[in-house]
Amino acid sequence: MQVNWTASYVGRRLTEKIALGLDQSSYPNMLFVHRDAEGADPNDRYIEIRSAVNASGYTGPLTPIVPRRTIEAWLLLDGPAIREIVGRPRGTEPLALPQPRDIERDVNPKERLRQALLVASAPRGRRRVKRFNANWENYRNQLLENLPIGGPLERLESWTRFRDDTIAALNLLSN
Repeated sequence: MQVNWTASYVGRRLTEKIALGLDQSSYPNMLFVHRDAEGADPNDRYIEIRSAVNASGYTGPLTPIVPRRTIEAWLLLDGPAIREIVGRPRGTEPLALPQPRDIERDVNPKERLRQALLVASAPRGRRRVKRFNANWENYRNQLLENLPIGGPLERLESWTRFRDDTIAALNLLSN
């Protein structure tokens, strides 16, 4: 299976982003399109994704990824992983992570994740803070790549919809 992480193409419409992503690779067996709901009705994002994919001409299986706020909310469920990513697995500083039932209601999960990573890394001095700031996106990406399936994620509506959509798309591939 080939995974193609396409650049975000900031400032472009979703239709253009999908078309550019499809142009960068051979025709994919399955397409994942991520769009944060950012507190709006997730169904509007699903409609937007399906419309953009239809306009791109892609006809294969599609799996929309639509977290209720931002995808960083999913990463707030695993304090030990946050500590591990920054290289301090035995750290004891409180990370102030929300309860799983509150994850999808958090107003700014991206900033909350950034703060949790900062606290977990316990930077001291300007150079360490500067190094943290330079690595923050890398930390976030590592957490996404190592996101544990199951457990607390199963309590999140946006995750279970993503899981079910992925299973449906895989079933289309196998038929």
